[in-house]
Parts: sequence; C-alpha cells; structure tokens
Amino acid sequence: MDSINDALAAVLQTVQTPGDFFAAGECALHVPLIEVEGIGQIALPLLPAQAAQLIAAAERAPYGRGADTLVDTSVRRTWQISADRVRIRGRHWPSMLDGIVERAAAGLGAGTGVEAELYKLLVYDKGSFSSSIATPRSRRGCSAR
Repeated sequence: MDSINDALAAVLQTVQTPGDFFAAGECALHVPLIEVEGIGQIALPLLPAQAAQLIAAAERAPYGRGADTLVDTSVRRTWQISADRVRIRGRHWPSMLDGIVERAAAGLGAGTGVEAELYKLLVYDKGSFSSSIATPRSRRGCSAR
C-alpha cells in the first residue's frame, strides 16, 4: 500500500453491512387526522388561520449550536408543540405508518423492533425551513425526524 488512505480503503472494503445509509420508497399516502390539544382538528393543507392558532399555542423552538441550545429568531423562526398535545390518527394511518417504518428499517438494515415516535410538532415561518437541521441531543440514537 502506498499510503494510509489506500490501507484504510482496503480495510473498509472488507466491512459487510446489513443495509444502506439511507432508505427511500413510495407508498400511497392517506392523509391523517391531526388534532392539537386546545385547537382541535388541523386541516391539511394547513390554513393560515390555523397556522396562527398553532403559533399562539406553541413556544419558540430552540436550535443547537455546538454544545449550546439557543433561541434566536434571526436564525430560526420556528415554533414547537410537544408530542403529548398532538394526536395523529385515521383509519389507514397505523397500517401506513407501520409499512413505512418496516420498509425503512429493512432498507437501513436495522432489523426488527424499530418504532416510530412523534417527538414534537414544528411550525416553520415562511422561509425558515432548513433540511440541514440536526437531530436534537435529547434524541440521539434516532435515525430520522
């Protein structure tokens, strides 16, 4: 081997993994019924009046910068509602979600026993959604949001 990089590449090629680093797929989407304590059923797509109700019932969502957890509206204009105030249901919702979790777990090589858990409901102000949001430190070990 000419370098440590070549040696590392050779060793990494011997690693066998049970799945991929991502999972993707398609399924029929049955829109769930979402209810928020103190507001009631939420229309989808979200109506501006209900977005205002959600924001009024929520608290500012912090974000992490290094070891710090901050609230800075110049960086993130997002609100959060805790999972214990949100109910998601519907006739097809449980079986659809179970199917998505099962296919994701299989694609990632995670095996059985994988469960979906609502962490919190986020409401993003226009233009404030970012796909690079880090998983909160309190939820390390989670594979997705």
